[in-house]
Amino acid sequence: MDEGHATGLFIELAEYFAAVLDWDLIYVEGTWGETLDRLEAGEIDLLPSVGYTQERARFYQYNDRVVFVDSGVLFTSENFQPKTVFDLQNKTVAALGESVFTTGFQEYASSFGIDCPMIYTKDNNEVMEAIARGDADAGVCIYSLGTVLAKNYPVDITTISFSPLALHYAVWSGRNGDIIDGINRILDGTMDDPDGEYSRIYHKWMRRSTAVNIPAWIWIGGGMLLFFGLFLTATSIILKRRVDSRTRNLRIEAEEKSRALQLLGDEKERLRVTLQSIGEGVFATDSQGRILMANGIAETLTGWSEARAMGLPIQDAFHLVDGDNEGENRDPVDVVLKSGLSVAGREALLRSRGGEDIPISLSCAPIKDDKTVMGAVLIFRDIMKEKRISEQLHHAQKMEAIGTLAGGIAHDFNNILSAIIGYTDLAMEGLNEQDQSYAHLVEVLNASSRAQDIVSRILSISRHDEIARKHISLNILLQDSIKMLKAVIPSSIKIISLLTDSDLIIHADSSQIHQILLNLITNASHAITGNGGEISISLERAAPEGSDLPFARLSIGDNGAGIRQEVLKKIFEPYFSTKDKTMGTGLGLFITHDIVKSYGGFISVESEYGVGTMFHVYLPLSDKPGDGNTDPIAAAQRGGGEMIFLVDDEPAILDILTRNLISLGYRVWSSSDSTEAFEQFRNDPDSADLVITDRTMPGMDGYELARRIKSQRRSLPVIMCTGYSDPPGEKESSLAVDIVLRKPVEKNLLAATIGDLLRKRRTPIPGN
Repeated sequence: MDEGHATGLFIELAEYFAAVLDWDLIYVEGTWGETLDRLEAGEIDLLPSVGYTQERARFYQYNDRVVFVDSGVLFTSENFQPKTVFDLQNKTVAALGESVFTTGFQEYASSFGIDCPMIYTKDNNEVMEAIARGDADAGVCIYSLGTVLAKNYPVDITTISFSPLALHYAVWSGRNGDIIDGINRILDGTMDDPDGEYSRIYHKWMRRSTAVNIPAWIWIGGGMLLFFGLFLTATSIILKRRVDSRTRNLRIEAEEKSRALQLLGDEKERLRVTLQSIGEGVFATDSQGRILMANGIAETLTGWSEARAMGLPIQDAFHLVDGDNEGENRDPVDVVLKSGLSVAGREALLRSRGGEDIPISLSCAPIKDDKTVMGAVLIFRDIMKEKRISEQLHHAQKMEAIGTLAGGIAHDFNNILSAIIGYTDLAMEGLNEQDQSYAHLVEVLNASSRAQDIVSRILSISRHDEIARKHISLNILLQDSIKMLKAVIPSSIKIISLLTDSDLIIHADSSQIHQILLNLITNASHAITGNGGEISISLERAAPEGSDLPFARLSIGDNGAGIRQEVLKKIFEPYFSTKDKTMGTGLGLFITHDIVKSYGGFISVESEYGVGTMFHVYLPLSDKPGDGNTDPIAAAQRGGGEMIFLVDDEPAILDILTRNLISLGYRVWSSSDSTEAFEQFRNDPDSADLVITDRTMPGMDGYELARRIKSQRRSLPVIMCTGYSDPPGEKESSLAVDIVLRKPVEKNLLAATIGDLLRKRRTPIPGN
């Protein structure tokens, strides 16, 4: 800037371009870092005097031809005159932040093993001021600009130069390509013309940047030097041979150094390619924790390009946020640089430049020269996918544990249900169907049957079993379910049902539909506090938008507390619950969603906090009529005095089955001890016509008892009753158990099974 106006080689060329191409130029003043930010943000269109590097070429589009070649030069104070680069050891150097010349000097010094503490500035004037104030021993500046600025400060230029660099105009990649095309056309037409506009501007500014005011005393001294020049000429002839010899040696040394630098450049390029191919993020820093290099994965995860991150403190680009553990966000590079020890396998939360929090695993190791820590290498990777897989595995393990636990509970619960159903059947035999007690006992049987269905459903979910589906009337099913649910809903809550008159047939399992209704109505009742609560249940035919298939829409609403919007999107996740642990497990809506999805249906929910919630369940309709009563057993089949061997370790079940079998016309020998039962059978193997045994018993289980009985009489029918819900396995098949019945066993089903087996036994087989 010259008296508030932009000046310079690149500026005057830009004004020439503007005149030819009819541009309107607006200059935006700022530091180098601010300028890079503005170019990336689209606040400026064209950036002059930009050094070309392969890294920058990923983000910038340069004009084709080199406008000017410049290099970095070291300036020093008048009190510090280094003769070689080795004199810079431990000297403080000021440099422009985010400049390629700054990076070039650091690499140049590092190649000689020189460690220089750095002071980073916003512009090159601050570099000169830091040297003049004594804050820095030396400073890095581009040659062309430094020679101009040096006139205003008590600084000297040194012979230490580095990083020759081609300077261009540049735009942000993907924007303003027409500007670069215009510059390319003009430079192609003028750069090769020695009398052209480019040559005029170039020579004007190069003479200006290198011009030096010559004091008057130099002219006087020049005359004296001319006199001595003749003498020195003679002396120089003598020295020439020595100089020539020394020049040859220096040329050899220069060639060797050039080859070494070429090898170093090749090795650096191989390192860059290697790091870019690594599937993890990598940052390399200097001894002050400032970024020297970043690979593509690091750019993607952090949101910082290598060009923007270069020279920044690592904490600016690699920002860790607080996690659950104290100290989790401590900078690993700082730890490594201070301790000299590696950090490995640590998990943390990385906040990207865009504000996204990413779980990562990181490792950090020091870069050492003998015992001196020269920098650090930070390696990190995104572990979001691993965490999700771990959560899924944990969930699968939970479900497996639930299945195992549910299997044991089902066995005990089904034994209890067997006793309830059995004694209820016995109680009903002595009652008139018109009796009120008889009606109550019918409801007990219905509730027990529903409980059995629920246990089967829990087991099927834990094992992902297929459920047997039937064509059922949703209207009739809902009427029965609502009647039962009214008994478990607080009396202060009013249930309003509005069911369509038309018969809506779906292909489903009745216990699953009941479970959907139970889960949604239970949640609705929990959402209602105080008196005046209402739960609405409606059923109608619907045609959802985007679907050509007919659906039944079951809607359940309440006037309770409602659901907050941030919670609404999580309600179908497993184990998610806003209730107290005593009121829910977080599985109700997850199971409901799972059932509906398995039928090809879907759920939508509307809720307003403080007003209420409405769930809509859409189930596809079937075009087939309802199956009606598919129970093949119309009435109990009676026996003809056959002997049944009955074995079960539960006294209540043994008593009920004995009573039922006797009432069906059979003789019964029963025992709760499987070992005693086998001894009785072995003493008289022909006395039994059929054996009924429990599956799980102490001592000898049902498998072993059946095997021993079959070894005595292979043709004797054996029925195995089990409280577990898993299908028959290899043991049942290899033991040739004829029938496996699930507890609780209905009297009619037991009668039909026994009658069928005895009938097959009496029927002669052709050929035998």
